[in-house]
Amino acid sequence: MKKFLLLLIVVAVIVAMVATFSLIGCKTTTTETTTAAAAETTAAAAETTAAAATTAAAAETTTGEPVKLVIWWWGEQEAKGLEGFMKESTEMYTKAHPNVTFDIVLQSTESLVEAFRAAGAAGQGPDIQYFWGGIYTIEDAWNGYIVPISDYISKEELNHVFTKNEQMMDGKIWGLPWYMVPMVFGYNKDIFTKAGLDPEKPPATWTELMTDSEAIKKAGYSPFELGNQEGIQGGWMQGWLGGQWMGGKSPRDFMAPAIGKASYTDPKYATWWKYYGMLRDKGYLNNDYESIQLYQGMEEFMAGKGAFSFGVLSSAVSWINTMGADKVGLMSAPVVEEAGNGWTKPNMIDVSSQVLAITKWSKNKEVAADFLVFLHSAERLKAMYLESGAPPCDDRFDQSLLKTEQEKWALKQVTAGNWFYHNENYLPVKVNTDGNYVVAQQFIDEKLTPEVAAKRVDDVAKLYRNTEPDRLKQMIAWYDSFGQVFGE
Repeated sequence: MKKFLLLLIVVAVIVAMVATFSLIGCKTTTTETTTAAAAETTAAAAETTAAAATTAAAAETTTGEPVKLVIWWWGEQEAKGLEGFMKESTEMYTKAHPNVTFDIVLQSTESLVEAFRAAGAAGQGPDIQYFWGGIYTIEDAWNGYIVPISDYISKEELNHVFTKNEQMMDGKIWGLPWYMVPMVFGYNKDIFTKAGLDPEKPPATWTELMTDSEAIKKAGYSPFELGNQEGIQGGWMQGWLGGQWMGGKSPRDFMAPAIGKASYTDPKYATWWKYYGMLRDKGYLNNDYESIQLYQGMEEFMAGKGAFSFGVLSSAVSWINTMGADKVGLMSAPVVEEAGNGWTKPNMIDVSSQVLAITKWSKNKEVAADFLVFLHSAERLKAMYLESGAPPCDDRFDQSLLKTEQEKWALKQVTAGNWFYHNENYLPVKVNTDGNYVVAQQFIDEKLTPEVAAKRVDDVAKLYRNTEPDRLKQMIAWYDSFGQVFGE
């Protein structure tokens, strides 16, 4: 392949990390969002800028030698319509740049991480790789498999993108947030009515959730309809339930017990198991909770078998489209009165993003970057939402396009500062999967006590620290960087 012209790189002098996102370019009065927006603005100044890079790449791809970009991606599973959007986008780009063709490969949930790690070890694979946010991106930066996206996309362009905090490390951005994944509860309004509950008043507190769940059970329905065969819902529950004991300006609370600065047996990290146990012991989880997969649980929710489900906003759009906008309500996690920490507030939702990154071995990094910028053009942002329901991570997205009141509610919480960090994205993958996922399954299957469950997760964290000392050092440095930015 033809090598691209060397580009003049302007190196910024401020080294900083980002907090959370300067969402939709809007200012809020909440302390958390104001702090996060300021931090992301600071981090933007620290990014390596290459303002001419994408322009030069675009010019070269118009008349240059043949270029084939290979993209390994995921997302159709949670935002139906993305596959058609990707096909359409690559065809449009090829029409504008006839020498550029694409090979787009939709990965399965099971193979997404492992296939790319195998490719990384071999030093060959896709030019563009899809990542779940946070640690799933950062670990492959540590592995040397991807390059900083901020070396190839200009600061001006990146200033439009939010949730960059999850992809920040060593003052650089390692993946380009693509679409946002607010986590929400859905509830079936018909079941609420049949149980004698007000369908316009979902439970706002844990006490109300317990009262409503008992009424729903007596009406002959499962209060919760979830699938945890893979352990994912258990991990998410540690976020929306356990996260209520967290607080602060950064995700360091989630990270502390994994790296040995706290223990998973401390009350702050262990008490949530008691509440998970209430759902189990009172029979509020569906009988097949452990035997069906994540999306099977959502299908059963859409079939009317249970009152509550939990997932990302794009999945909630599918619920609405299937069941009808008048049948589905959205809500945040009910407030656990006992928790009472910084993130224990009404209408709080956790928010993350899914990411596209450029691989180290790609011979066409500039072209890959130009294509990613193309995906963030106003027309493509509009098309992605209209075709898949996935809300873009970009302040150029026209929110007036949002189709339902439920989506407007969710985006309102995000832009109003009613958000917190997605726990999984800041934990070592092994601690999250062998700890949160597996132990959450064992908690149900073996009827563990909260104390035993907490100790098992702590044992997983200890094993991680003892067997992966180099990775632990990297995690600690990542943890410290958030503290430096936010003064924690």
